[in-house]
Amino acid sequence: MLMKYKGVHEQQINFELFHGIAFANIALLLLLFFMLYSSLSGTLGITLKFPRFLTSQDMPQQMFTLAISANGKIFALNKFVDSDTLERMIKTGHYTAVFIKADSKTSLAALTAVWEICKKAGVERIGIATGK
Repeated sequence: MLMKYKGVHEQQINFELFHGIAFANIALLLLLFFMLYSSLSGTLGITLKFPRFLTSQDMPQQMFTLAISANGKIFALNKFVDSDTLERMIKTGHYTAVFIKADSKTSLAALTAVWEICKKAGVERIGIATGK
């Protein structure tokens, strides 16, 4: 029985597979980046439309930030709080500056109620977010 020797077989590498893996890797990295970016930015899950004013000023970085939704709900540290809890949080944190992010459809009564809670808790400086 004779065996024929055909020589060394060269395997061909499928480069399309490598391109697919690289594309999937980039897609997953972008997905991870946008997921982390969205979780670290501002107030989560609360859509606010700020009113526009011409006389805006910047506030200092070290302050207590809270948000008031269009229906008057108060959010502090990305969770719903009532007025008593808000006052307690401000007093225990010894905050002297508060930054209020209120929706443009928030009633004036809700805004002034939060303003009074802040003043009662000892806040000296209050800022309101506006659109530029």
